[in-house]
Amino acid sequence: MLGAAWLIATASVAAAQARIVTRPEDAVAHAAEWVDAVLAHQPGATDAAVALVGGWTAVVVKNLPVDIASIRKVMRDPRARVFQVPIELSPRVDQEIRYSRREREALAAAAERVVGRGLSDTDLLARGVVLHTDIALFNNGTGTILRFADGQSLDVERNRGDHWEAARTLANALDKKTGREPDVAAWYRATLAALSSIHMWNATHAERALARFSDDPELQFLVGCQHETLASPLTQSSIASTRLPPATFLRVRSASGELKDAASLLQRALELNPRHAEARVHYGRVLTQIDRAAQAVIELRRAAAEATEPVLRYYAQLFLGAALEETNDVQAAREAYRAAARVVPRAQAPRLALSQLALASGKRGEAVDAIEPLLLPDNNEDDARDPWWSYFVSCGRNATALIGQASERLVTPRAAER
Repeated sequence: MLGAAWLIATASVAAAQARIVTRPEDAVAHAAEWVDAVLAHQPGATDAAVALVGGWTAVVVKNLPVDIASIRKVMRDPRARVFQVPIELSPRVDQEIRYSRREREALAAAAERVVGRGLSDTDLLARGVVLHTDIALFNNGTGTILRFADGQSLDVERNRGDHWEAARTLANALDKKTGREPDVAAWYRATLAALSSIHMWNATHAERALARFSDDPELQFLVGCQHETLASPLTQSSIASTRLPPATFLRVRSASGELKDAASLLQRALELNPRHAEARVHYGRVLTQIDRAAQAVIELRRAAAEATEPVLRYYAQLFLGAALEETNDVQAAREAYRAAARVVPRAQAPRLALSQLALASGKRGEAVDAIEPLLLPDNNEDDARDPWWSYFVSCGRNATALIGQASERLVTPRAAER
C-alpha cells in the first residue's frame, strides 16, 4: 500500500533528554557561519547553506541555539557583556557563558550583518526555522532513522544532527509576543503534511505541534492520520521484524493502541471543524477498524455527501462499502462500492470488493463482470491508478504548496517587531 521505501523517525534515549551538551570551542564561529547561511539560503533550495549546516555534527547543531541567543541579545543591546544560556535550553538558570574578546567581536559582527539586511532578531529565528526545515526534508537531517521497504526493516541510519529539533527550538522562541504564532502554526501544518507525503513519521514533532496548538483542527487531523498509518499491517509487520541498536526505541504502539489514538484525534479535529470532510473520511475508516461500524456508516455517508474533491468522494464510498459489509447490509455495500467505481472507473479496490461480494452470494458471473474492466488494456496509466494505494500519504498531497506558503510567511520580515 505504500511506496517501495519509507521512513519512521526514531529517538535515542540520550537525544530525548533536552539538555545542552559540552559546548565546542568553535561554537561562536559556527553560530556566525549559521547567520551567514540563514541570510543566504533560498527557501526550498538545496543550496550551499543547506550543504554547509547540514554537514555539521550533532554536537554543533545541538549547541547552535545557545550562541544564536547571544547574537540576538547583541542585536537588541550592542553593549551587552553578560550572556547566559537561556533557561529553556538548560535547567541551570545561572549557567553563564564567558566569551573571549574575539568571540564577542564575532557575535557583534554577525549581529551587524543581520541588522544590515533590515531584519530583526525574530526575523533571524524565523529564517533559521526555514533553513533547518529544508535540511531536514531535503538533506535527510533527521537524527536517527529506521528505513523500511515492503514490510521489512532494511537498515538504521544515524545522521549528523537532528534539524527537526533545531527548527523546533527556534520556533519555540517565536511566541505570541513576536506576532509569529500564526506563522509557526502554518509551519507545523506544512511540515506534518510534508512528513506524511514522504512516508516519514516523527512522534516528537507531532507531540510538540499538538502541545502548542491544541485547538488547531488541521494538526489534530494530520497527527490522527499518522497514528492511523502506524496501525497499518505494513507498518506493524515492519516494526515486528526490526532489531534496534542499543539506547534506541520506536514510539509506536500496537495496532489497536494506534487506532484508538487515531480515533480520538480525528474526532477532536471534527469537534473543532465539523466541515472537515477529509478528517471525517479517515475517522469513518478508523471507526470500522475498532468495531464501531454502525457509527462509521453515519460518518462516511456524511463525508460522501460533503466531500468536494473526487479522491475524497472515492475514499468515502470505498470505506462506506466496507463499513456496510461489517453491518451485514450487503446490498447497500454494493451500492457504495459501485459509487466508488464511478468516481475512479478503473480503480481495483471497489471492483475487487464487488467481485468478492458476488462470489460470497454464489454469483460467479457477476463476480467476473465486476473485475472485467480491469482486464481490458488501457494506455492511460493515470486512469488505472487506484487512489487506495496512496491512501496513507494522501493527507500530505498538498505538502509542496503548504511548505512554500509557510516558508514565505517565515522569511517575510515583520515591520511591527522593529
